[in-house]
Amino acid sequence: GQTVLPQEEATFLLEPLQVAALPGCGRVLQQQLHALGVQTVEELKRLSREQLIRALGPSSGQRFWGLARGWDDSAVVFRGPPKSYSVEDSFRAGTVCDFGQVG
Repeated sequence: GQTVLPQEEATFLLEPLQVAALPGCGRVLQQQLHALGVQTVEELKRLSREQLIRALGPSSGQRFWGLARGWDDSAVVFRGPPKSYSVEDSFRAGTVCDFGQVG
């Protein structure tokens, strides 16, 4: 399924995340942001659009300025059915542990 969040909720959920959690934020971009003192989305959000464009270039600067605010106009793409399904069963029936006999 897909969840659409109001702007305020998206920002609230994003701010504590590490910038590495943002789509498209790879190792090099993380290093660039860390050099600016940015580790979290909240810290990224404090930078102006102009600061990010200067540091990351026009395309990445604009994109990550928006992502920090919960704006992402990327198309939602169907990726096909899952490649595998699994079910885990620890025990076939319920078990009772007698802690007096454990040890």
